[in-house]
Amino acid sequence: TADLWVPASKVGVPNGLFKGNGHIAPRANLTWRPWGNHDFVIRGGFGVYYNTFEGNRAASSIVGPPYWDAEAQSFVTASQQRWETAWPVDPQSFVQPSISEAPIPNIQPTQTREFNFTVQTALPFQSALTLSYVGTRVHNQVNLFSHNLAPPGIYASQAAKLAATPYAAFGDVTLLENIGKGWYDGLQAKLERRFARGFSFTGSYSFSKAIAQNAQSDDTSSLPVYHPENYFRGRSSDDRTHIFFINAVWD
Repeated sequence: TADLWVPASKVGVPNGLFKGNGHIAPRANLTWRPWGNHDFVIRGGFGVYYNTFEGNRAASSIVGPPYWDAEAQSFVTASQQRWETAWPVDPQSFVQPSISEAPIPNIQPTQTREFNFTVQTALPFQSALTLSYVGTRVHNQVNLFSHNLAPPGIYASQAAKLAATPYAAFGDVTLLENIGKGWYDGLQAKLERRFARGFSFTGSYSFSKAIAQNAQSDDTSSLPVYHPENYFRGRSSDDRTHIFFINAVWD
């Protein structure tokens, strides 16, 4: 594999294989009691949060790029490849090395922007009603993307299909990249009574929609290639339109 690798400096990548980056995560909130009314409160808030991808993919020298390599052979019935001859006799003439789940050098942590607008009023029987609009915007979500697949079509042989890949000397090349986005918007209502005279309760309801684009439920699955830009955009796997919750304590 001597001809398959180049020094990091030759392609403009730092020696540590990652480009350093800094991020600001501000928080801001506002609380207002209009008209001097102590029973009615308006609140608003905004915050920026970051998270990285799962596991040791960037923290461990064992699995960090370019050391997390996998030499694997896969074939299906349609290839008519007998398993007895699928593997080379000489171990040194193994199949193409693969790059699996390696972060790109300039990968960014996923950024989540959260905001809300809330009104709250006191009610009789020591209870309160809270109505909120809650929103979330996710940017730079990390997901896997395959870079070494042959274009769709019928090929005369496995060798012909391999020759049609962008990097024929390699097997699979799946990289962690900032390709996902997410949106959440919800209307939330909560009716609660703090514990008094041996009784308390909380009832809440949310009506919401969560949308994801180029994002899986986790970052261990690779997105299919050769599709329109917004093809993988729709309701998120954790979207729940209606959520109702209630509890009570009676002493």
